[in-house]
Amino acid sequence: MSHFARSIRALFCCIKADLYGSWRTTCCYIGAAIILFGLLALSGWLQAAADGIEGPKSFGDVIAYFFSGSKPFVFTRERFEFPIGWFVMMMLVTHMTLWYPFRDIRGFGTLVLSRCYTRWSWWVGKCVWVALCVLAFFAAACIVAYIAVVFGGGARNLALSPSFLTMMDISYISPEQAQQSLSSFLVGAPFAVMGCCLVQLFVSLLFGPTISYVFTSSMLTLSVLIGNPLLWGDHLMFLRVASSDGAIAGSVVDAAVLLLWLTIACVGGGIVFSRTDLMGGDSSGD
Repeated sequence: MSHFARSIRALFCCIKADLYGSWRTTCCYIGAAIILFGLLALSGWLQAAADGIEGPKSFGDVIAYFFSGSKPFVFTRERFEFPIGWFVMMMLVTHMTLWYPFRDIRGFGTLVLSRCYTRWSWWVGKCVWVALCVLAFFAAACIVAYIAVVFGGGARNLALSPSFLTMMDISYISPEQAQQSLSSFLVGAPFAVMGCCLVQLFVSLLFGPTISYVFTSSMLTLSVLIGNPLLWGDHLMFLRVASSDGAIAGSVVDAAVLLLWLTIACVGGGIVFSRTDLMGGDSSGD
């Protein structure tokens, strides 16, 4: 069997082990995400009622509300509300993708690693596992949004209603432009979350899971306060994308930033892990 074939086989072995070893706890995290999205949907209706306007009227309204985030903090602005719902949501998905890889390498993962042919196979398997978890998280958001629209009698499309744009304080954007921004956002946001989670995993290899989680929360907090495309949180807030007309899929700068984060996380993490001492002896690469 060739080196390439053994590497691919080892990679699939690692992915299979990851899915088997994590599915129960991951399902609990997805269940918590579903509850959180349900509360956010209810929050959207309550906010609309408090403002005296119609609530979310389409699938696009609901999903945009989930990931609305906030505009950058401005000292001269009369009112600034920290997006607690968005922040809790991001901390949930980042915690979901942090617990298993670190626990795995301390336990059963050491045995799997001996069958993975190279450490790179183990690491790439973890990257694939993170990507699958993030996609499951976004699928949960879409399912809850769709259920909310069905029960609310709204339209099952990505169209954004004028009343929703008013509630989000972006009524100066046309519904057509807002829908285009939402479509672009939904393409780029999963990759931004993957980048965030993989960078966090990379940092955890260097300094441990606690410091990496603090690092992630700090970066997300800075993203709320500072509008900077180098901060990945800026790509995870629909209000930032819509306000700047920055379609992630179509912007060369934004796409380059996301690619940079993903490259640093995947390649850098693999290099660090390949040289990490797991047995208490001297470090060695594969």
